[in-house]
Amino acid sequence: MTNKIKKSTLYEYTCKIVKYRFIVIALTILVCFLIGQGQSKIGVNTDYKYFFGETTPQITAMEELEATYSKNDNVFFAITPTTEKDIFSKEVLTALNEMTNKAWQLPFVTRVDSLANFQHIEANEEGLIVEDLIRHPEQLNQVKINKIKQVALTEPLLINRIISPNGQNAGMNIIIQLPGESPMETFQIVGAARELIKDIEARYPVEIRLTGVTVLNATFGEVGASDLQNLTPIMHGLMILLLLVLFRSMWMLLATLAIVQLSKMSAMGMVGFLGIPITAPSSIAATIIMTLAVADSVHIIMGMVSEMRNGVERKFAVIESVKKHFVAILVTSLTTVVGFLSLNFSDAPPYHDLGNITAIGVIFAFILSVTILPALLTLLPIKVKARSTEQTITGKFFNTLNEFVVRRRGSIIITSILLISVCSSYIPKLILDDKFVEYFSEEINFRTESNYISDNLTGLYTIEFNIKSNMPNGVANPNFMKQVEKFASFYREQGNVYNVNVYTDIMKRLNRSLHSDDQNEYKLPDTATEAAQYLLLYEMSLPYGLDLTNQISMDKSETKLIVTMRDVSTVELRKAAELGENWWRNNASYDPIIGSGATVVFSHMSKANIEGMITGTALSFLLVTIFMFISLRSIKYGLISMIANIFPAIIAFGIWTILYQEAGMAISIVASATLGIIVDDCVHFLSKYVSAKRDLGYSAEKALSYAYNSVGVALVFTSVTLMTGFIVLATSPFLINSTLGILSAITVFAALTIDFLLLPAVLLLVDGSKKAQLDTKSLSSAPSMKTAN
Repeated sequence: MTNKIKKSTLYEYTCKIVKYRFIVIALTILVCFLIGQGQSKIGVNTDYKYFFGETTPQITAMEELEATYSKNDNVFFAITPTTEKDIFSKEVLTALNEMTNKAWQLPFVTRVDSLANFQHIEANEEGLIVEDLIRHPEQLNQVKINKIKQVALTEPLLINRIISPNGQNAGMNIIIQLPGESPMETFQIVGAARELIKDIEARYPVEIRLTGVTVLNATFGEVGASDLQNLTPIMHGLMILLLLVLFRSMWMLLATLAIVQLSKMSAMGMVGFLGIPITAPSSIAATIIMTLAVADSVHIIMGMVSEMRNGVERKFAVIESVKKHFVAILVTSLTTVVGFLSLNFSDAPPYHDLGNITAIGVIFAFILSVTILPALLTLLPIKVKARSTEQTITGKFFNTLNEFVVRRRGSIIITSILLISVCSSYIPKLILDDKFVEYFSEEINFRTESNYISDNLTGLYTIEFNIKSNMPNGVANPNFMKQVEKFASFYREQGNVYNVNVYTDIMKRLNRSLHSDDQNEYKLPDTATEAAQYLLLYEMSLPYGLDLTNQISMDKSETKLIVTMRDVSTVELRKAAELGENWWRNNASYDPIIGSGATVVFSHMSKANIEGMITGTALSFLLVTIFMFISLRSIKYGLISMIANIFPAIIAFGIWTILYQEAGMAISIVASATLGIIVDDCVHFLSKYVSAKRDLGYSAEKALSYAYNSVGVALVFTSVTLMTGFIVLATSPFLINSTLGILSAITVFAALTIDFLLLPAVLLLVDGSKKAQLDTKSLSSAPSMKTAN
């Protein structure tokens, strides 16, 4: 055997891996197994508040609201009769009453509000009477039902909150106070609520739908678990199929699957030890890691196959493949890590976790690809027939492609410029919008039922204000009440508002009732003394669990006003909150207020995400470009590589805008997440091209042919594997993951097309006029490991 390989650090390293392969395999498996034990420590976080990033005025205001009043974690039921035209029948009202009573028995419930226990106010000779609107349902007759209907459809506190204006739907809101001792508490209350629905629906002619913050939390957890359980097996199956088509060797397939499984196990074990929780967004990290781990293995294995086809013995073919591909794989791994770590610039911690988990997996995949993989390849009985690359189907294809690019370089560049220009012109038309209900596909009950409730009963997007009088019992001050009432009236005049829940409506009801139900007295009390007495009398009449602590602070110095919006975009919600803040600042004499609540915080979070990811993407692009300059050792080729790194995202965003017009939070992370991935093709292709020109003295045309035939097959299959993985993600019922999958698949396809067409055309434009300077010394010392057969 003639061995003309020039001794190098990489050569020495790979030789030692091969020499001590049994020890390498045993130690690697042992270390991965020990790290994998951390998987048992992985926790799940289903709290929607985990999406909230750094403290903002809106988050501070929401925390203050929760500290002052009862929490808004809730489960909301919508009851619709199936045989009656509206809810005002004895059977449906009986169902409402029974359901209200049973709701108090659900776990962690602190308050239940429904039409049945709405505290109706009347006055008689003995004083104020405050009692449930529906009492003794078995005694209901048409007269009593008509009275209930008249009260329900004229009460501002109920319309578009607890009952629809047409009376066809009724709501029931239960407030939850979770102990916070276990993440399963959310699933416990939601599971109990679903059982209650089954019980009532089985015995009464009603259909019941479910929504609310607690249901949202449970849905986040359920969707995350669904992605882990369903997408991972699908990805496994497709990966095996693709690798069998590529390798046509069970041994190569097993070696690759070993790297994939060890990478995933080690990464998820490290996640457990680091205490990173699994959420709906980060649940897809395992699928992404599996996809990326394949890429490194494919390059090493296909490099080995290429050498063996040239007659090199398998052991030396492995050494040569690692030697040739080590730097390129290192650079692509680093750029991928940088891309995913840039997700830490997102305002949402779940995306920090997605980026960090994936980055950890990529690091493990690289380490395993240059340690245990070469060791396995030298042990497994892999056989490859020696034959010229040009004799293969792929060899003929890439030779034809090379000839096409050489002949049509000008047309390719012009067509690419036109396509990129069209796509970039559409990007400014992209509408950025996030609605938490639309985080889920329509196959998820939470979305369909929430949409029904939003269309037929009450809104899901609210703005909450904490209004301070700055004095004890200040809520009874006539001037304060008038300003709060004017503020509520201002919002009620807005066309996109469903309901305004404000304590002054209660004060007006009390004033009317204590004036013999004279409708002319439906107004605020004239004096602070009257107002304070009315409040005291009313609170003393309220049953347990239905006090006013959800609207008025304990010292009665502050009040909470809730504006329920119709189906609005995040931009419209932010503007509606700002509109109220400005009105109060300009028209009230009390402290400024801040619109807050979960939906308002979400609306600001989407904006902050985009702003943060612009910085993250710019920084990751800068680092990736620096890596390219260093790895290629050329400013010229480093600048040319930017073509392949920038344009794919532009094309993907342009196509998305043409097809869908709108995008949410996911689009803010796509550019960073895919930047490191798409560099893979560019690095491998350019490194082979530059090597052919520098070391072998090839012309631009011949260097392109060398690059196509050296890495073309590997690039196609790694890109197809990546696209397949992202297309699998596109089937996720969590639409943020689905959007990420679709956009990433388009980006990877665009990157492969650019690397095979536009990038070579530009290289020919830059280098094509230069004649090759054949360096005979370089040729004589070029790596060769052929063996005599």
